[in-house]
Amino acid sequence: MPWSNWNTASVVSSNSRSGTYAVQLSGGPASAEQIVNLEPNTTYTLTGYGKTADSSQPVRIGVKNYGGAEQYSVINTTSYSQGSITFTTGSSNTTATIYVYKPSGGAKAYGDDLTVTRN
Repeated sequence: MPWSNWNTASVVSSNSRSGTYAVQLSGGPASAEQIVNLEPNTTYTLTGYGKTADSSQPVRIGVKNYGGAEQYSVINTTSYSQGSITFTTGSSNTTATIYVYKPSGGAKAYGDDLTVTRN
């Protein structure tokens, strides 16, 4: 499924960790989200990489809408660092929303290489 962008989020062909593209958040608040298909009552790990131009304006890699409380990893480094979240889908949940989010500030932030792995 495609990424949906909110506010200043866009896909750019620069600042990627690997490959050709990365998500760029040109200030905050901004986010890029994607809905992924999953199995109910199953544990997964979301792994992603982020970086920010200003360490006082962190970026978040997270998951929501899976049948549990929203979870995220905060990344405040100026080079790519890994964030990881383990979550378990609800008994009737077959999707989750994964995202890259920057809550505030004018500095650019980036996200790349988000993967969801079944444990």
